[in-house]
Amino acid sequence: MITVQASNHLTAAKQAFYDLYEKGAENTSDRSIWREDTAAIEISAPLMGETDGFSIKDSRFRYLGNYAAYFPTVDPALITAEEEDYSELFLQSGGLKTLVEHFRLYPDSRRQLFSSWLPMHMDPKVVGVCITQLYCRLRNNTLELHSHARANDAYRLLLLDMQLAMSVQREIASQLNVPLGRYTHFVDSLHFYKQYESDIERQRAYMQTSPHWNGAL
Repeated sequence: MITVQASNHLTAAKQAFYDLYEKGAENTSDRSIWREDTAAIEISAPLMGETDGFSIKDSRFRYLGNYAAYFPTVDPALITAEEEDYSELFLQSGGLKTLVEHFRLYPDSRRQLFSSWLPMHMDPKVVGVCITQLYCRLRNNTLELHSHARANDAYRLLLLDMQLAMSVQREIASQLNVPLGRYTHFVDSLHFYKQYESDIERQRAYMQTSPHWNGAL
């Protein structure tokens, strides 16, 4: 199991990438996988601003960061899909609004969560999002958030998914007028795909030299 403790999302994403590269193993039951492991990633100070992630406005997520600065070979269409899918599941469904209302009624509750997983997603022909559940909890008057992902591609989507979940944490904390607490990201399958092996090698070299990643470890 990969365990990462970091002070910010960039350090966490970079460390998880390196750890998977160095410690992840082939999955002989899934030939599409190059390296895989489970992961728990904790960020102690999730102070990401909108300019380095997602904004939430008019029941939509909008990515305001420069993802290409961190992953220059990743298809921008993935960002559009992230915006559309999670806007429908977390915002337009009323899930976030309901969660905030329940927090105001029951601030000590351990039931403040919402799920994006539906029975139809068991069919591999149906596109299913990576984050299956978000769980929130007030601890010592700060808002902590746990995101649970069934799977994350550490090369293309891990950072993006963490940025999205952290934007939800920031929005809820703002509406409740409480400080941000820890953010924890659990991944059942953190993986690299074999088809992107050469891109992953280039990305690893880029992380070692790019000023955008400088200081992330």
